[in-house]
Amino acid sequence: MKTEHKQVVVVGAGPSGSTVSALLKSRGIDVVVIEKATFPRFSIGESLLPACMEVVELAGMTE
Repeated sequence: MKTEHKQVVVVGAGPSGSTVSALLKSRGIDVVVIEKATFPRFSIGESLLPACMEVVELAGMTE
């Protein structure tokens, strides 16, 4: 088993986990995301409020 050393471990790759991971990575923090589900998932972010889009854009995740 390979051992990795990261500064932050994020549990969950949903909208919140993905966004915080992108924000941390953009600030030079070494991040790993752990997710138990398989992808693609078909119910990703369907309930994001319009106000959340500012944070998603800040994280560079709109493309």
